Amino acid sequence: STLGLGAGVTWTAASTLTMYGGSVFINSAPATLSLNNGAFATFGTTDLTWAAITAQGGSSMSWPCGGVITTLTMTNSCTLDKSQDVRTLTITNATIDGDTCAFNDPLNAIVWTNPVSVKQQVSSGPFKFTGTRTVRVV
Repeated sequence: STLGLGAGVTWTAASTLTMYGGSVFINSAPATLSLNNGAFATFGTTDLTWAAITAQGGSSMSWPCGGVITTLTMTNSCTLDKSQDVRTLTITNATIDGDTCAFNDPLNAIVWTNPVSVKQQVSSGPFKFTGTRTVRVV
């Protein structure tokens, strides 16, 4: 299934969008976004603040815009792709599985406010970027 949410969608203060597979093109921010079972999300509007995003079970996020994620949790083979756009995506707090999750940021558009908490073992790097960058990992 495919879901498209326009910029005019108004979410209540405690709203949650939960995807169990399928894809969503999203232009408005619920309080919580939960991606599960290989769900795919494309974010299309700059200047939105995402209070909490949880991705698990092979879910993927494509971020061809700017924005802010306050709390990001990625587990079990999830990815965030920021390779298509140079606008800044600020991630304040992030917790990821270091052995299976990955960030693709070759344009160096992701700004990390706080160190990333990496769980599990790390046999190859979860961060892909260009040139020299400092990524603080706890």
